[in-house]
Amino acid sequence: MPDNQVEQGIDENTNFVVGPTGGTNVPPENRIFVDTDSGDGLVTSYDDETDWALDGDGINDIDEWKHVALTFDEEIQEVTFYLNYEFMQSKLLADTEENGYTHPAASVIFGKFNNQTYEMLIDEVRYSEGLLDPSLFLKAATWAPSPFEITTFNYNQEDNTFTLEWRSEPGVFYSVDRWDDLISDWGELEDALISEGTLMEFEDTSLEDGQKKAIYRVRISDAQ
Repeated sequence: MPDNQVEQGIDENTNFVVGPTGGTNVPPENRIFVDTDSGDGLVTSYDDETDWALDGDGINDIDEWKHVALTFDEEIQEVTFYLNYEFMQSKLLADTEENGYTHPAASVIFGKFNNQTYEMLIDEVRYSEGLLDPSLFLKAATWAPSPFEITTFNYNQEDNTFTLEWRSEPGVFYSVDRWDDLISDWGELEDALISEGTLMEFEDTSLEDGQKKAIYRVRISDAQ
């Protein structure tokens, strides 16, 4: 454990700070939290470390996720901080004993002021046994919805009905088809349904009693 005492084989690199660049005026793109009295996100606005009713209550937080990464290069003894895959700061650790760096046990803390930590939601944590560069960091999958993609569906067993909901464009006509036996052609259930918004819904009330299989599709209507 770090104790700030000179000991053979132990180098005391404790309480060093790496984080978003910007000093006391972190630019908007590098801010992680903005929960201050004014909601401006400036470091200087965290002006009362004991008043959690104003600083740290979650009221002024920006509702968005950030990606944070820390790397430690054992060869050159460098700790590096990345925010949203961009390099922010690094720190070279000192081998004060000149005997090869030995890292003391320590925690990684996200915080402000003296021994005050942020309350935060962490979606996923990953640890790698090797040094990664930003191109290897975990990234969210990119995905764009299709213009008339089926988003939700629901089967009502009591009424024997099936309801579809899909993404739509206002003013566009849509058709709904059903395929029952995987052998015959698609059967058109409804044609020329005009959309008035970005979501459309259709309820199929024509299912046969005891029908166990049905495939649906949504397409732009030929009638327009």
